[in-house]
Amino acid sequence: MTVKELIEFLNQYYKPDDVIVAPIWDVNDIIHYAGEQGIGIYKDEAEKILRLIDRHSDCDLGISWTTVKCAIDEYLEERGDDEQRD
Repeated sequence: MTVKELIEFLNQYYKPDDVIVAPIWDVNDIIHYAGEQGIGIYKDEAEKILRLIDRHSDCDLGISWTTVKCAIDEYLEERGDDEQRD
């Protein structure tokens, strides 16, 4: 989801003074985490990984660093990287 899409969604369902919780993850989170794992991820790849996370999101589990790790692993597997991590 883009920022524009999120703003449109929020404007459609919420009033400006409504109290909500909305953790936000962006490409910098993905790039940073991947870098800490010794994996180079470009911005366009981070966007694909974020979309993967969004597609598989689960309200019971939320999004965590474990979710990010799994999404990066899935992306690398689909991309054909043989890199294995713990």
